[in-house]
Amino acid sequence: MNGKAPIFCGIYRSYGETLAQDTTKVRLGVSIASAATGAPLRPSPAAYRVRHGYRLSRPPTDRLRVFLRYPRSQRVSQITLAAIMVPLAFIAFWPTPVDQPVSGQVSQLLNFLRDHGIPRWVDYDFLEALANVALFLPIGFTAALAFPEKRWWQSGALGLAISGCIELGQLLFLRDRFASPSDVVTNTSGAIIGALLSALALKKRGGPLPYRRRPPRRR
Repeated sequence: MNGKAPIFCGIYRSYGETLAQDTTKVRLGVSIASAATGAPLRPSPAAYRVRHGYRLSRPPTDRLRVFLRYPRSQRVSQITLAAIMVPLAFIAFWPTPVDQPVSGQVSQLLNFLRDHGIPRWVDYDFLEALANVALFLPIGFTAALAFPEKRWWQSGALGLAISGCIELGQLLFLRDRFASPSDVVTNTSGAIIGALLSALALKKRGGPLPYRRRPPRRR
């Protein structure tokens, strides 16, 4: 019996690994192999996860929602949020308004569109406010993913704090830039809209989504 033990061990271990999707067969294969060798047999990683209750099935069709539940996604979102601050700082603290080189062309385009029927209230100030909303929309969206335990209004408060610091810096240090309370309002609105879109995409219900359980590392 001892001479045949390695053969039985190899057969049933391979059998247990092949049928790792079936909990009952994996446990049966590991038990038979252990009985053949007279010593406990370490199962394959797939069999280990099945024995300890870890899911091996494929994620649902909504892969984006499942991916955003993982802690790794939270770390990626935090890095992305920090990376967004770099171009935002360049835009906010550029010595002159970033739209100054194209302001004349934009005005001509608006006059042309007004002559062809667009409402009169769609003017340069409206486009500037819309740009301020769009500028902070990624901040609110990414902040909600980076800190899922926070509520949507806290992401909006983050946008308010960032916008307030920008306007204060423009007021104190940039004489060619004009600090405006309306910019703070539009920027904060963009952050709130981004946070609400993130909550809608993840279908949050009363708090952060639970993360999937992971097996402990082997020593």
